[in-house]
Amino acid sequence: MLISFRSTRSLLFHLSLISACVGFSPSCMTSLGAASPDHPAASIQSMLAPLEISKDYGVALFAAEPDVMNPIAISVDEVGRVYLAETDRYRDAVFDVVTQKPEWLPKDLSFRSVQDRTDFLKQTFRHHLTPLTRGSERVRLLEDNDRDGAAESSRVLADGFSSIPTGPAAGILAHHGRVWFQCVPGLWRLEWDPESHAVNSAQELHDGFGVHVGVSGHDLHGITWGPEGRLYFSMGDRGLHVKTSEKTLHYPDTGAVLRCEPDGSNLEVVAHGLRNPQEIVFDAYGNLFAGDNDTSGNDQSRIIHIVPHGDYGWRCSYQHMKGFGPWIEDGFWKGDIDDILSSSGYVSQGPSGFALHPEAGSRNNIPGPFFICDFPGGIRSFDLSPKGASFTTSDNRKWLWNLWPTDLAFGPDGAVYVSDWVEGWPQPEKGRVYRITANDEASAILGTDVRSVIASLNAMGSPEQVAEFLGHPNRWVRREAQFRLVDLGAVSERVLFDTLNQEASVFGRLHALWGLNQMGRSIGASDQSRHVRAAQTGLADSHEAVRNATLQWLAEKPQWKLFPDVMQCLQDANQSVVLNALITLGEWLSDKRPSWNKSQIEQLITSLEPLIEKAPLKGDSHYRHGFHFLLSQCFQHPQAEWEILNGWMDHESESIRMAVLQALRRMGDAQVTLFLGDDSHAIQESAVRAIYDARIDEALPSLIKWKPSYQVNSGAFRRWLWAHEMVGGDDEMVKLFAFLIESQNKVHPASSAELLAALDVIRKWGVARSIDPVTGLWRPVIAKANHLLDDLLIQNQKALFEFDDGAFLTAFMDWLVERNQTSAAPYLEILLADIRQQAETRAAALKALMQLKPSKRSQWFEYGMNSENDHLRTVALSVIEEVKEDDLLSQLLVWLEPHRQLRLRQSVIIAVGRLKSDKARETVADWWKAMLVGQFPETLKLELFEVVQGSSHPDLLALWQSYRGQSGKDNETMLPLGVLQGGDLHQGKILFNDRAEIACLRCHIAEGQGGVVGPSLDGLGKRLAPLQILKAVLDPNESIVPGYASERFVMNDEEEYSGVVIEENEQTILIRQGDGSNLSVDKNMLQQRFATLSPMPEGIASALNHRELRDLIAYLKSL
Repeated sequence: MLISFRSTRSLLFHLSLISACVGFSPSCMTSLGAASPDHPAASIQSMLAPLEISKDYGVALFAAEPDVMNPIAISVDEVGRVYLAETDRYRDAVFDVVTQKPEWLPKDLSFRSVQDRTDFLKQTFRHHLTPLTRGSERVRLLEDNDRDGAAESSRVLADGFSSIPTGPAAGILAHHGRVWFQCVPGLWRLEWDPESHAVNSAQELHDGFGVHVGVSGHDLHGITWGPEGRLYFSMGDRGLHVKTSEKTLHYPDTGAVLRCEPDGSNLEVVAHGLRNPQEIVFDAYGNLFAGDNDTSGNDQSRIIHIVPHGDYGWRCSYQHMKGFGPWIEDGFWKGDIDDILSSSGYVSQGPSGFALHPEAGSRNNIPGPFFICDFPGGIRSFDLSPKGASFTTSDNRKWLWNLWPTDLAFGPDGAVYVSDWVEGWPQPEKGRVYRITANDEASAILGTDVRSVIASLNAMGSPEQVAEFLGHPNRWVRREAQFRLVDLGAVSERVLFDTLNQEASVFGRLHALWGLNQMGRSIGASDQSRHVRAAQTGLADSHEAVRNATLQWLAEKPQWKLFPDVMQCLQDANQSVVLNALITLGEWLSDKRPSWNKSQIEQLITSLEPLIEKAPLKGDSHYRHGFHFLLSQCFQHPQAEWEILNGWMDHESESIRMAVLQALRRMGDAQVTLFLGDDSHAIQESAVRAIYDARIDEALPSLIKWKPSYQVNSGAFRRWLWAHEMVGGDDEMVKLFAFLIESQNKVHPASSAELLAALDVIRKWGVARSIDPVTGLWRPVIAKANHLLDDLLIQNQKALFEFDDGAFLTAFMDWLVERNQTSAAPYLEILLADIRQQAETRAAALKALMQLKPSKRSQWFEYGMNSENDHLRTVALSVIEEVKEDDLLSQLLVWLEPHRQLRLRQSVIIAVGRLKSDKARETVADWWKAMLVGQFPETLKLELFEVVQGSSHPDLLALWQSYRGQSGKDNETMLPLGVLQGGDLHQGKILFNDRAEIACLRCHIAEGQGGVVGPSLDGLGKRLAPLQILKAVLDPNESIVPGYASERFVMNDEEEYSGVVIEENEQTILIRQGDGSNLSVDKNMLQQRFATLSPMPEGIASALNHRELRDLIAYLKSL
């Protein structure tokens, strides 16, 4: 069944329109089978061969290409039908601003809405718009009607999602004939008839998701049921600007978790500050978690406990900043700073699909109970345990390995369904769905088949009968029972109250509460007093999960009669209950209606004081977050007790002062400046971040007056510096020059980094910019006059030249050249002549003189050439084309001696290549001949390749063409052969750690940091020769490291084994199996052997030029 929805605006199709769009067509429905012409038995075996899993499980192929293509998300409905969100526009009509279009970045960061992005794409591709509407995202349905474990049919339920801003499709949820489909920029709801497969309506509930081009994959996804019957979903840091009939949700620069009713109403942001929370999941008790991806830098992917109004610290700009900006510099990624919430731990490198075992909490003999896709690699299982007001991860294990899993879902049939991207980072034009079940020996370890139970309860008309299933061990059944009771209407209300009051299981009581919440929102409460009694019962429950669920219910619908009961929860022994009580009271305060009286607020504040005093400044950021949120609402309420609250600003407790500061920051209140003079360094720096990052511009003049009397955090220091430029007056400029002079005089000693930061601000003073220099976010500033700048520079340049910091002096001289300050020439000459200075500093002075005094360039060239300093000679060679050659060649050849500095020798090769004389060309030809017989230095080989390959002289070009012809390789293959030696280790390390396009740390450990998907690179230089390292980078599938090469082995007796190859000789292969045990495979008994691809992306070298590749190899060799 093929339904095309061509518009990206909100559509509600009438039946007449549907009949025009829908038609039965063989091309829309494909018949499948376990073994078909597309998938013969041998083909299925090869697809399953690489997979590794414990012997307790069996893996079957449910469906594969061409019936599944590029799957990103999967959902299984209540009868076991499988739905896929598939992409056909990924990295083709949907772009990536890091790896594909870095030149778009400044403009991309400025976008505030999807319309901005759309207009930009239209303008950029105005002469050829066709690529922007190429391909379509799809909703696919797979059905296994005979229940043999393999799909018989594959249908495209909907496509035509192909407008300019569309894609990729990344989320899907199916339930009772409705499908919610997430496809940037919209959230769609389809309603279809499972009998006829006719789609009766399609409605775009919301649009405005995906403000930025951003990083591919950071999309709209993760849709799932909340326990109280709402839809919860996530948006990556491509951001959102969504307008509803009631409000506008504007979070353009960060990821978020949102929720709404099933019809799309009451959309709201639950929490923000996320990078890419691909999937979210509720545990059995209603706690919400997300798996958030890392930057591929020194941070780690986070498992996050999501709580209302939480900020988890991420902004999309950090991805593009050197060292990932404040995310790393200020430690935002760790959380527990300001009001940024910390994570629960680190489980996987590439979290995508996320699911909970349906019988979690009911049984102990189950795996997990949390399962998360680690893309690429496999699926991990782990657990979460309470810790304070939040959770911590434990028991992290590989569960299913050696695939590219995008998503997984537990079905009602007791099986796990996994969508597999199959291979590679681009769109693979392939796709698999695997079905994992427990073997007989481990029966029902993944949950029992409850499809018949669900069918029977959905046919029941008696609320009493249905209510019996609210405490069922399987969450599938519990949720269906809850939803069925709500569908039955008001007649179910009494049954839900009775279940809550009876000695039912904790799950029965929870689902009764959630059902009352859900029913109250859908049909209203028939008996208000009964709801109050139910909430009283819930607050007094012995299980903290029930108390929490009750508080969350009350947060949405204040019951003033229960104010004393909620206040009592602030004294609860369980910190999660205290957290929910704080948020509930904060929500009541945010209502702003005159329901609160002055005595209630005074009572509340008085109760908070001892609690906040006891709260530690570090650890359990979720607990402190509750206080911050509640206080921010107290401050804003018309009945606020300002006398008490103002007294807290200089309270003796550091915890209370910090809490007040965070509350004021939430409000954007300029009173945060009062904390700049706090005795606590931590509070001072937090106030600095509050003023700058929250953009409390009226507080900037106060921030300028702050002058730390201690070694301040580098991030806070840079914010202080840039505040001067933002205010932008002459006085502020004078103050920064004074700071530098005081530092030079040791009145206010400063580190090299601080000096450079201050100089950077002065260099950019008054220059128009669109990007904030500290946060990297769009924050446009128009150009301002800086009449004093040159005067101040001339007045202070003598003192500034007296600094003994080489890095500062080099940057200072670069700036002098920028401003064409010829008056600096005498100071530059003194610096150049001073042999006590560092060689790099003198070289910078020579370079500056050449640029400021071009008429004397020949003189300075001669000075550099005659120097004994290799750094000066290297600078001189940069202008070799502007001087007479004369006898230069002979002098240059002397500098090729092995004891000379390597950078000089490499510069000599380039310089000789730029000389025009016949003798120079003959020299290059001689070097080439020496290279052919292995008598030319490897460290200079890349420069020689570049000279010969880039020459316009036919003799040299002929040498290159001959060499290339003999080897059968093209330029792109030949040049990397010159990168094995001669690289800059330091620059290579920077590339490895910070270059987003190659993202090495995402998968590999180096120097004790990084991911675990790929092998550790520590000791790599001792294990592999340089050429082997290069091959591993250029073609990862040619050289998978032992210990990471997973294979499947079919024996002569048809027994099959799979595992990671640890060791191999002529007789045996030692493998590590999925359960961690080792097995020796006898090669004589081996029938067939299947290998898998490396998850390391091919084409990494294309993101680097050849000199960068050489630097990277130098660093890898050093490990």
